Amino acid sequence: MTPEQHKTLMKGMGVSEEEDKEWHKTHGMPGISNQPGRKTANPFAIGGGFLDYCVKQEWLIREGKGRNATYFATKEGEEELKKFGIELSISD
Repeated sequence: MTPEQHKTLMKGMGVSEEEDKEWHKTHGMPGISNQPGRKTANPFAIGGGFLDYCVKQEWLIREGKGRNATYFATKEGEEELKKFGIELSISD
């Protein structure tokens, strides 16, 4: 499910965008890692503070928590992270 499809689904269920964002801050974005071709970011190359900033700017979507978290770039994020020289890899 793409982030856009997810937003449409949540809206149809009557969940506000703010409630949905709050849930994802805690739980991540389930199922997104199953989408081949998504671009992932290496959290160790980015660093904690900037990583959180990227998630808040919606440049990255976090799936999972702690050391097991995976970060996927949004289309806007791909462009913005290039400006900082951050390389993304394509997931299988």
